[in-house]
Amino acid sequence: MLFYSNIFSLMNWKQDGVNPASGMYILNIPLADISANQLQGPDLDLALRFNQFNANDYGFGTGWELSLARIDEDPDPDDASSPLRTLVLSDGSRYRMNAEASGAVSLQYKKTNTFTFKQETDGSCTIVHIDGRIETISSGRTTCITIPSKKHLYISWNSDNTFTISDDSATVLLSSSMTQTDNAREHLVTSQRGKFAFTLLGPQPYQLRAISIPGTGNPILYAFSYIRHNTNYFLIKNWKSLINYFQEQAIV
Repeated sequence: MLFYSNIFSLMNWKQDGVNPASGMYILNIPLADISANQLQGPDLDLALRFNQFNANDYGFGTGWELSLARIDEDPDPDDASSPLRTLVLSDGSRYRMNAEASGAVSLQYKKTNTFTFKQETDGSCTIVHIDGRIETISSGRTTCITIPSKKHLYISWNSDNTFTISDDSATVLLSSSMTQTDNAREHLVTSQRGKFAFTLLGPQPYQLRAISIPGTGNPILYAFSYIRHNTNYFLIKNWKSLINYFQEQAIV
């Protein structure tokens, strides 16, 4: 993140448009509605979310985050040997992780008791929500979601940020793959309801420029343009939705 503030744990990251508290422009793009284990759960509404204060590329271009819990690491200007760690929940809220003398981890901005966080002895972390849902984070990414009925959703990650989501019966509910040609990448997401192609243009840093449906003509669903700020960060300048209905927003 470009900077840290308690406002990031209080704002509604799922509401599109300019957030009145922070002045950020937030945009969520739905990817898939997943219901695992023959509709017994867990359920997952997977989306892409744009964060203008995040310079990381998680496989969909700079600033675009999946709506999955994760742990981000950023350089600490005061201690190069110990990165700053931030817990990001699936709803977008984020909390600075502070190591205690006992070896435990506390969350600096956590003000409510809607979830508990624990760092396990094997290095993984667990988030237990008030409704009993458990998210397991390994190597900084969500790898398992468990509901009280002991049904699971598994997420496996590859080094190029592609991933596969499956359930207890090993049924693949969503998968992604990456191809690259010259200074362009295509991240293809395949769910049980269809495919979406995410076109990223480079060179570094890569930007998400279009979302389309693969096939004849490749009809474009969304198109984006950006403004660079603070060297490595981007603002959405303009986006259009171009199929079924037409919508355009210019952000100033």
